Amino acid sequence: MKLYKYVNEERIDIIQNCKIRFSSPLSLNDPFELKPNVTELSSEQKLLQDFEPMLTKTIIEEYSKQTNKTSLNETLRIFQSITPDLKNQFPQLVKKNIPAIKLMLHRALAKSIGMLCLSENPINLLMWAHYANSHRGFVIEFEPTSKFFNKANDDPTNFQRLHKVKYVEEMPRFTLETMGNFDPFIHKSIDWFYEQEWRMLLPLASANTVTGDGPLAIHLFNLPKSSITGILLGAMATKETETTIVDLINANHNFKHVKLYKAFIDDQNYKLNIYPLLPN
Repeated sequence: MKLYKYVNEERIDIIQNCKIRFSSPLSLNDPFELKPNVTELSSEQKLLQDFEPMLTKTIIEEYSKQTNKTSLNETLRIFQSITPDLKNQFPQLVKKNIPAIKLMLHRALAKSIGMLCLSENPINLLMWAHYANSHRGFVIEFEPTSKFFNKANDDPTNFQRLHKVKYVEEMPRFTLETMGNFDPFIHKSIDWFYEQEWRMLLPLASANTVTGDGPLAIHLFNLPKSSITGILLGAMATKETETTIVDLINANHNFKHVKLYKAFIDDQNYKLNIYPLLPN
C-alpha cells in the first residue's frame, strides 16, 4: 500500500527542496486536532492508592528545605493525623482542576507537536477539491516503509511513525496516565472518514528548517528522495505545472524511480481515471 499527500500547485517546492511540513494543530482545519478528552488524571482507585506515598514523599522533600525544623518524625505524625481527611478530599480536588490541566495539555501540544497527514486514497474528489486547489494541484505518492516514516521502531510510545486514524461517533475519554501511547492522538470525528488518513507526529523543535515565528511558523523536515515513488497531476493542472514537475523529476537522477501520472475526468461517472503521464 502507498500513501498520498494532496497539495496545491505552489507546493512544487516539496519536490525541489525535498522538505515537507509538519503542521502545528493551530494551522489545521479541524479544531479538535491534538485535543484529547482527558477526564481524569487516573482512576480514583489509583489516586487513593498513590496518595499516602505521594504525600509522605512531598513532606520529606519540603522538610529538607526548611531551616527552623521540628523533627521529621513529628512533622510526619502531624500530617498522618489529618491524612484521612486529606485523602477523602483529594479525588474531588483533582477532579475540580481537570479543566485547567486539560487546557494546559492542549496548549503544550499545540506549541510542541507537528503533524503530517497522508491518505490511502489518491482519487477522492473531495480531497482534490479541498487540498489540491480544486484539482489544479497534484498528489505525492509515498512509500510508507521508508525509514523517514519509521523513525523510532523501538519507541514504546509509538511516536515518530505512521498510524492509521480511527474515525468515531463519540469523543473517547482518556486519563492522563494513558497519554503515553499514541491512541489519544489518532481519533477523529466520523465526518472526516472520507480522508482515510494516516498520520505521523514529530517534535517541532526537531525541524530542519523553520520559517517565521509564533504558533503558525512553518516547520520543515528533510525528506529522502527515495520515499517519493510517484507524482499524480490533477485533472485541472496547468501545462506550466506539468512541465515544471516533469523537468524536476527528469533533471535529478535520484528521482529516476519516480513514476508520473495524470488524472482525467471520466465522461460518464463522477470519478477520476488515472493514466501514466506520456512524454511530450
